[in-house]
Amino acid sequence: MAKGGLELLQDPVAHELLVSRIPARLAYVWTDGTPRVVSIWFHWDGTDLVMGTLPGAPKLKALHTGDRVAITIDTNDPPHHVLSIRGTAEVTETAGDRGPVGSRPF
Repeated sequence: MAKGGLELLQDPVAHELLVSRIPARLAYVWTDGTPRVVSIWFHWDGTDLVMGTLPGAPKLKALHTGDRVAITIDTNDPPHHVLSIRGTAEVTETAGDRGPVGSRPF
């Protein structure tokens, strides 16, 4: 897979990873300035990579709209495929029950 701009999200390998059931790894900066990486379920809606977490989750203390983040989705088995994305977070709160923890899409 080539490297570069947003058009690469249309690459077949990128698409395979974006619609997979593989948890993403979200990297962000903790409140003390140290890097953190957490596994997190996601949903690709064709435009945004949407991630969910429970209210009061520790990452919400440090992660704010506009913060720079990195996300990796990768396979464990050969042939190994990796999708790395860098961008900015948009943190929003939603109301309502999204189903049991660990259910898809979150």
